[in-house]
Amino acid sequence: MLIFELLQVALGRRDRLSMTPSASEWQHLHQLSEQQSLQGICYAAVKRLPKDQWPDEQNLIDWIWESQRIAERNKLLSERSAQIYEHLAQEGFDACLLKGQGNALLYGELSSQRQVGDIDIWTLPHDNPTHQPKRRVVEYVRKRFPNAFLRFHHIEYPLFNDAEVEIHFSPVYLNNPFLNRKLNAWYEKQREEQMQHKVKMGDKLVAVPTLQFNALYQLLHIYKHIFEEGIGLRQMMDYYFVLDGLNKEIPSRDSRTSRETRESRYEDLLAMIKTLKLEPLAGAVMYVMREVFGMKEDELYCAPRRKEGLSLLSEIMQAGNFGHFDTRYDKEKLSRQASMRRYWRKTRRNFIFACYYPSEGFWEPWFRLYHFFWRIFNLWKI
Repeated sequence: MLIFELLQVALGRRDRLSMTPSASEWQHLHQLSEQQSLQGICYAAVKRLPKDQWPDEQNLIDWIWESQRIAERNKLLSERSAQIYEHLAQEGFDACLLKGQGNALLYGELSSQRQVGDIDIWTLPHDNPTHQPKRRVVEYVRKRFPNAFLRFHHIEYPLFNDAEVEIHFSPVYLNNPFLNRKLNAWYEKQREEQMQHKVKMGDKLVAVPTLQFNALYQLLHIYKHIFEEGIGLRQMMDYYFVLDGLNKEIPSRDSRTSRETRESRYEDLLAMIKTLKLEPLAGAVMYVMREVFGMKEDELYCAPRRKEGLSLLSEIMQAGNFGHFDTRYDKEKLSRQASMRRYWRKTRRNFIFACYYPSEGFWEPWFRLYHFFWRIFNLWKI
């Protein structure tokens, strides 16, 4: 697809498109870039194309305007991310920025063109972080914002009027309670290193996850998007830059030392992927990395799985970013339906994904039911 080629041009993996798009094809490409929240990245690709492949003037003007808007929004979100990090530190919490502007730092010269969302920040009490951390964080937030919306792994923290903030008790969770227990044990081992891994954001130092942590965490984040809001190419591009960063840390692919380093790094990651039964997902994501972004086999940490990969890519292209462009469901009608009807409709939808990812998919409706009572009866206080 031309949209894949355009993304590969942006990433420097090809110099030009295989054909020169017509005006209508450029319009379609622009529409796809909007659906996948990749307008800025696609405009960066346009600038790298030879002039004979540029779009018509109107499409070009639209992309330029959107690119400027995205760059301004990125600047604001970086400022707000640094501010919330400093604010929580002053309030006695350890914190680590997840995804968002931390991911943008991996984009290099494309960092200002990454489409921004909200601010997600993993937060734990600095004093005795393992003692009822969820309850202590929730009580802190609700002293200031009594109506802050709470979910199983995060709570909204409306500190700013121009940027949404979610305070996470854990980076992401699994529906399967047995696997989730193993995931939380891994978080506990990783906690100190991630909270101390600081990088420069503007003129401030903030903590962001290491690439090794992100390789698993963002794979899990993709997992949750598949079963929840919907998955798009923007999340996949974030993961591309995580893998690209890991590959760049290896000085030479030809030396024995570099091969041993690569195998050692991926050994821990693949062990956790096996422990959490993520092999089908990892193979599907590797397929997307190869087919969409042009990554080579030796840049992937496991073999691509074609069957799962085709299913994931089909879902990405049908649903768009956060599933906003999915025409298979009438979302306005769905939002008006009774809770139980919505529950069964979502269960039927996710049963399809359970065929590919059974360890998570078959637990999803049970977790949703548990989460409902968890909020009703304030089980987070336990």
